[in-house]
Amino acid sequence: MRKLTLLFIIGIAFTTVHASDGVFEINEDCSLFGCFDGDTSGFPVTIANSGSYRLTGNLTTNNLNETLIQVSADEVTIDLNGFSLIGPVTCSGSPNACSGAGTGDGIRADSNDASVTVFNGRVTGVGRDGIWVGNGSQVKDVQVLENGGNGLVLAGTSGSIATNVIARRNGGTGISPGFASHLVMDSTMVSNTVGGIFGGFCSNILSIGGGTETCVGIAPNRCDTPTDCD
Repeated sequence: MRKLTLLFIIGIAFTTVHASDGVFEINEDCSLFGCFDGDTSGFPVTIANSGSYRLTGNLTTNNLNETLIQVSADEVTIDLNGFSLIGPVTCSGSPNACSGAGTGDGIRADSNDASVTVFNGRVTGVGRDGIWVGNGSQVKDVQVLENGGNGLVLAGTSGSIATNVIARRNGGTGISPGFASHLVMDSTMVSNTVGGIFGGFCSNILSIGGGTETCVGIAPNRCDTPTDCD
């Protein structure tokens, strides 16, 4: 009975992890029990309520079909805090080829209108897309590397901005805004299989290697060397 009581207390402790500033924390320890209300044990860590969230450690999976963070609420901010979301995929070669692909994403928003902000970290090696967000979202100061699908997807139709994103050796497109009114600026794409960027409005984009790509407008749309972006 004492052991069961102790486990119950530990489980409750991990479901209410948040910092003194009101930002909810995410790490592998709390994922074992559920990090906060609306989340259950294991991956994905589910964000079911609006608010601010912060990684306090890396999240790692060996499953190509496992999503690490699922967002099912609007108005969510995720500070990766310098940490990484890590899957088992590796990509290399010329042309680029990845070791596998699946249905698991690094960060996945359920809705095209989720208004998610993600910043300051890295997503690498997940089975499908590194980051998938919808209308009104912001992604900045992020690296999306060697994911089985696209590095970053700006879904929906308008209002999202990606700034200072590095997308390298992803199995799909580095950054995919679709043919929609999303803006990608001050970002770099290198050796992505399908192409560096496909669709969207672009400014100060350095794209090296990869397949076919295009930007809708806003000059300079794309630079082939760093000097061209000056």
